[in-house]
Amino acid sequence: MTMPFPRLFITDLDGTALGGEFEPYARLPEPFCCFLDRLSDNGCEWAINTTWDIGGQWDLVMDSPVKSKPTYLMAEFGLRMAEVAREGPTLVQPYTDENERKLAAFNKEIGYEMVRDICNRFCAAKMMFYGHLFSFTSIPEEEAELQSYVRESYGSMPEIDIKSNGNQFSFRPSFLSKGNAVREVVRLTGLRSDDVIVAGDERDDISMVGQGAAGLLIGPENCVAEVQQEIVAMNGVVGKGHGCLGVINAFEKLVHDRGWKW
Repeated sequence: MTMPFPRLFITDLDGTALGGEFEPYARLPEPFCCFLDRLSDNGCEWAINTTWDIGGQWDLVMDSPVKSKPTYLMAEFGLRMAEVAREGPTLVQPYTDENERKLAAFNKEIGYEMVRDICNRFCAAKMMFYGHLFSFTSIPEEEAELQSYVRESYGSMPEIDIKSNGNQFSFRPSFLSKGNAVREVVRLTGLRSDDVIVAGDERDDISMVGQGAAGLLIGPENCVAEVQQEIVAMNGVVGKGHGCLGVINAFEKLVHDRGWKW
């Protein structure tokens, strides 16, 4: 039996819609714009779910040669979400305000003190704090000490999602997830999970599928091993090519395998 054509396509940006052989990085590549417009012409809406803020996403869309427009912009690991109308993006409520309240409580209880602790204890080669995400790079001489301290002091705290590699370390509150934003879109639109396909390349993108989120994940060949494993487990497709070319190739394979009109 022919499976129904998707009704919503959600894409990550860095390494998925962007990157590879296309420059500049400030707009969507023309082949991907044509792909998105073709989806729209076939009755499939599209949206963005990325770590970028909403303003940056909207600027990217407006500077790109894409004729259709996204229905939703999901931002900053699901912290904020906007619905796109004719006049531009409007924050989705109460979803966004509820997350803002959770973030304020997290920072008051854990986040600000953790930032102080790391900055007071180690010499920063680079440091950024966005409110929902803290990123710290120590001087190379302190790499081993940083990794040991983070592991012993914060490694067992379920409230924190930590990434560390070499002299680089970052954390965000664990309640933030790209998948939460996708689940909210599914709820708001009344779509079934099987109506939604997402494209991603990094570990955080895996949360966009399953448990009431999207029903299928695809990705380019540059996606990390964990994403490739998830794609295979869900009978998705890893496309040939980096960035958007791999995503387009993956979708075209789905079209062939599932008998979709395209």
